[in-house]
Amino acid sequence: QERVIPIYFFGYLWFLQNIIIALVGRYAHKVEKHLGSELVLMSLALFSILGWFGMALESALLAVLGCLCFPVVRGLTAVVIADGLNKRVTSDMRATANSIMGLGTRILMVGLGPVVGSMMDQSGHGFTFSTVGFTYILVAAVTVLPLLLLRKQFDPIPRKA
Repeated sequence: QERVIPIYFFGYLWFLQNIIIALVGRYAHKVEKHLGSELVLMSLALFSILGWFGMALESALLAVLGCLCFPVVRGLTAVVIADGLNKRVTSDMRATANSIMGLGTRILMVGLGPVVGSMMDQSGHGFTFSTVGFTYILVAAVTVLPLLLLRKQFDPIPRKA
């Protein structure tokens, strides 16, 4: 309503997001091979941050483009992060690690969803999305930067020539 986006458009947006997830997931390994895992990790953080700040903008087009950053993150995460985890965790703990990763994600969504919704009701979309964007910057600094710095200590994933 704030961006004057017709309600019927959200069905098309949902469709487009799922197509993007599928396409990004399909080519995620090629993207990782081309860019390297460090740049892919930084891209995950960057696309998340751009998505939140994009949705905070007044322009409907920029808000939609911001929204479309998230399926890129989801497609890359579903393949690159899960594959990296699966290659580094022993087979006896792999199912547990994947379950904990999925559970952690869902707990965050269940816990943060009402908080973000309440902020939207009280302060509007722009303020809320900007606040979440700044929060993601802090989260990226606490999670992605240490991963990049510690990456050399992990066993490398063998690359195909």
